[in-house]
Amino acid sequence: MRALILAAALAVTSAVAATPAHAAACNGYVGLTFDDGPSNAHTPAVLNALRQNGFRATMFNEGQYAAAYPAQVRAEVSAGMWVGNHSYTHPHLTQQSQSQVDSEISRTQQAIAAAGGGTPKLFRPPYGETNATVQSVEAKYGLRQLLI
Repeated sequence: MRALILAAALAVTSAVAATPAHAAACNGYVGLTFDDGPSNAHTPAVLNALRQNGFRATMFNEGQYAAAYPAQVRAEVSAGMWVGNHSYTHPHLTQQSQSQVDSEISRTQQAIAAAGGGTPKLFRPPYGETNATVQSVEAKYGLRQLLI
């Protein structure tokens, strides 16, 4: 599914790039984001496709995968991508206590930093679910929420 979305995004961007008149009229940006990684199985291919086409994206990493695949976090940064927080285990945060939400976010901040991804400034809650508790904990860590 991710590969299909990336292929579609690349095809659209290639079509726009092929018609400079359209590109010159564009006044905004398209943000590319990828959730749930990193992994050895998918991250290298995504990064290669992005690099080959001159794109940058925000890679929303789960903390458990950032801890398991630190080399892929470093590869994201080396490829010029931004690394964001996508929770540690991808739970339904709106069903969690404040301390559980805090643990999910803080452990991910730590895992990404330990893997060489810096300190994330963006947070995408799993499933796009948010509430006052999630937003309060995000604010504690200086995170800005980004929804789909």
